[in-house]
Amino acid sequence: MQIWAYQESAAEKKLRALLDKTREKEQAKIAGSKLKQASVTIGKVEPGIAQFSEVLNRPGIEAIPSAVLNPLRDALSRLESYRDVAQALMSNGGVGDALPTNPQISSAIMTGKRAVQLIVNMLAAVAKAMQ
Repeated sequence: MQIWAYQESAAEKKLRALLDKTREKEQAKIAGSKLKQASVTIGKVEPGIAQFSEVLNRPGIEAIPSAVLNPLRDALSRLESYRDVAQALMSNGGVGDALPTNPQISSAIMTGKRAVQLIVNMLAAVAKAMQ
């Protein structure tokens, strides 16, 4: 029994090459877009990471109950994980996990800012009471 192999015609080869090239261009465009989004994500989360870390390292923070500190720690952890995902995507040329959405980033930042405001007020009250 003889099996015949299909031979592509020149036109079919040309068409397949054109489709492959178009697919590669589209994938490069998507990767470029993801790289840009990753850069924007890092730009959004870095200030929050810096601010929240600074607050958690302030002297007297140990006087604040953990129930008040935990939302700030959680927000900081989420922002750090968003930054790590974005950095991994950038190091892989736009290939990787999905980036966090703007509402996810905004939610973490707002949660952290509310906690910071409460903590700063509590630290001020503790400082005033110690005078």
